[in-house]
Amino acid sequence: MKWYVGGINLNNRISKQDTDTLFEGYYGVRPPQNTEEFFSERCTFIEIYNSVYPYAFPNNYDENVFVLGDIEIYNQDYMKKKYLDNLTNDAPSNILVDLYRTAGIGFLKDLSGEFSFVLYDCDKNIAYLVTDQVGSKPLFWQVRDNQLYFASDIFFFSHYIGNQLNHRYFKEFYYHNGHLNSDQTPYAGIFRIESGTCLSYDFGSKKTEKTKYWDLISFQEQILYQSEESYINEFLELLKQSVARRLLYNDKDAIMMSGGMDSTSLFAISKGLTNTKITPVCGVFDKLKECDERYYIQQILDMYGQEAINVLVDDCGMFCGYPENYITYEPYISSLVYRFSEEIIKCASKNGQENILTGYGGDHLLTGTLLNIIDKCKEGKFNEVYKDIRAYSYMTNRSFLESFKEYLVGPLLTRKSLPGIENNLFLIMKDKISRINSYNQKELYFQMNGTTARHYLTREIGPRYGISIKNPFLDKDLIEYVFRIPGDLRLNKKYPKYVLRQAMIGLLPEEVIDRVTKTVHVSLSYKGIVEKWPIIFPIVKEYRMESLNLLNITKNQWEKELIKFRSGQPVRDDIYILLAIELWIFDYYRKLKY
Repeated sequence: MKWYVGGINLNNRISKQDTDTLFEGYYGVRPPQNTEEFFSERCTFIEIYNSVYPYAFPNNYDENVFVLGDIEIYNQDYMKKKYLDNLTNDAPSNILVDLYRTAGIGFLKDLSGEFSFVLYDCDKNIAYLVTDQVGSKPLFWQVRDNQLYFASDIFFFSHYIGNQLNHRYFKEFYYHNGHLNSDQTPYAGIFRIESGTCLSYDFGSKKTEKTKYWDLISFQEQILYQSEESYINEFLELLKQSVARRLLYNDKDAIMMSGGMDSTSLFAISKGLTNTKITPVCGVFDKLKECDERYYIQQILDMYGQEAINVLVDDCGMFCGYPENYITYEPYISSLVYRFSEEIIKCASKNGQENILTGYGGDHLLTGTLLNIIDKCKEGKFNEVYKDIRAYSYMTNRSFLESFKEYLVGPLLTRKSLPGIENNLFLIMKDKISRINSYNQKELYFQMNGTTARHYLTREIGPRYGISIKNPFLDKDLIEYVFRIPGDLRLNKKYPKYVLRQAMIGLLPEEVIDRVTKTVHVSLSYKGIVEKWPIIFPIVKEYRMESLNLLNITKNQWEKELIKFRSGQPVRDDIYILLAIELWIFDYYRKLKY
């Protein structure tokens, strides 16, 4: 993992000492001793890192072009073949500079990897700020007096945060259900580079121009193979590639493993890629038996002759740790249950692990939806539509008519919403969604838009314990492939994640593959609510977010909603988003503002 901060056209250089102080002040631990600095007449750059991945690239520069950031490139050979055949320079350290000199910034459309960087062209006096296609590595920026500052994390800008919160950010956060992929931050004048985006800043004209160089909408053409086996084989190869790109290939690799399909699949694939030890780290329960998945976990461990690190998380329910929990420069819904993930990561760190793979993104990418029946109706496959509705209704314990109305009649007649998608989010993204023909792809587009929550784990919790966190299901090539295959390979009759289940036959125990039910942590969450409510209620009842003008309710109405929430009564659907915002504002005024 890497952290960095830099600037172009600065009056004063950024110092390593200040950078280290900001890092330690935020995370509460000393920064890794791996530090590199770059200075020129126009540019300052300081980076800190704890792990170097096989596909990591050093900063690229020559006398007139600098490429500085956090860069992992997965398709170096392809890029060299397509763009650099006529060049003799094969040095990896110069490949991005060579690509820019050969093709301009347009080479980004073909680049595959995890990266955020700034490319500065001294001759043109233009800086390009870039993030990868799925936003794996954040990049923030601000301009002050024609000086460009950029950083991997907002805390590097803490000295320049004003007293006024950016209301637009909170409205976008709220309407996107807490999964925000926007150029906004909570602070006026500090901006983010969205996923798959390149922003240019011209120091001469002082103008910015933003280009979305990658969007799933461009990949609608369906992949059509003769056999189901062909789809499954290619999916498995792509997933193997994704996992292979994210391992350190030493005994520091681990898997945050439950008893579900996603994380166990990553473990099984990892075992086939390397002879070094892959350590499963599992959250388990002694008291809350209904949450415990050791029955399934043990089957996998027995299959591979492996032992796991078991972490007891009975006491890691919702709100555990407030108000002493970590302070973050942005709100996260995940912060409400941070202790659960923290305990697992902390235990992995004590065991000497440095790199953890998680199954995050598997639900978004692979679960599927019955909306696929609309696509089948368009193709005249009415018999399949009937069978799919019947199987889905049986699986979800609902009537055939209910499913028929919700997933076929409703979307076709109203066109104002989609099942499982919040109305506010649907309205915000309606114009984009209207450009997608397939309903399976429409739903998947929404799902991938909601994956940015991963940054809480990767940028907030992991660094405090020296842990880098990777999410193999959020891989550009894998996402593009799943977006283009038939919807039946996501949800097939009663089986969500059908393509993954088929791909893992022989690699996972049958009982794990055939398991349709998903363990939920309702009792764990409610246990935390009950135990911590005397601390939480006095904080959240103050209704500090009233000043943000998000809701048309009074403080008294908000308190009544909180009381219903504590009592287990039905409450508004956005309650968790609102709690996350309210608690964050409390933290802001007591810690971040001063």
